Amino acid sequence: MKGCRSESMAGNTKALATSLSVGALGGALFQLTGLPLAWMLGPLIANLLVSSQGVKVAIPEPLRNVF
Repeated sequence: MKGCRSESMAGNTKALATSLSVGALGGALFQLTGLPLAWMLGPLIANLLVSSQGVKVAIPEPLRNVF
């Protein structure tokens, strides 16, 4: 069981890093193009597009209140 948990944590960490990276790129792209609410809509749409392509993106439950 211990191996399964560490693999799960590694997957969650990778999904978190992917979410934050994609969100930052989306926000920056929206900011550069001058779109309104760039740092809200950019990450939202970027993560939506990436996840629709099958990439796992996630924010762990305890961190959702931080963001």
